[in-house]
Amino acid sequence: ALKLGRETLKANRKAHHYCEDTWYSCPKHEEGCADHQQGKLCNCGADQANYKIDKAITAIEKALKT
Repeated sequence: ALKLGRETLKANRKAHHYCEDTWYSCPKHEEGCADHQQGKLCNCGADQANYKIDKAITAIEKALKT
């Protein structure tokens, strides 16, 4: 069950969102941001979601080693 959970978490990591509509464009998207005044910080929530996912993956991997 832990291995399945780990793989599910890995498959559901979030990508930074890009859209030509500057309201929905994240500066950390690989193609940059449609609005260059946004700066460089994530504004789409992907960094926050991935931080939590990565913490859960690390905990699972630690549990699998014991």
